Amino acid sequence: LNRIDDVIVFHPLSKEHLRNVVDIQLRRVHKLLGKNKISLRVPDSVKDWLAARGFDPTYGARPLKRLIQKMVINKLATLLISREGDEAIHYEVTVSKDGTELEFVEVFDNVEAWADE
Repeated sequence: LNRIDDVIVFHPLSKEHLRNVVDIQLRRVHKLLGKNKISLRVPDSVKDWLAARGFDPTYGARPLKRLIQKMVINKLATLLISREGDEAIHYEVTVSKDGTELEFVEVFDNVEAWADE
């Protein structure tokens, strides 16, 4: 009891590691959304943005989960609350022009049906 059995050396996370963490966290989001017939396209530029903003030298990638909750899940939830109906929805997320926010755009598969409304 109360003795050190082994020493574990942790190396700093690289950009590739952070992107992998972003992918893992976004897979969870996609799985959750898929249950409700919602799809979200997240381009690499957004993943890079999340990885850069979700890393802290002191805490590593821990803040990333909170960032995804705040910038992706909460914003998407706000959009979904204002919608009516239960049809399948497709969104695409982009980084705003000033680089400080994420923006969501609804993507329509059938443009003619949308134009008739």
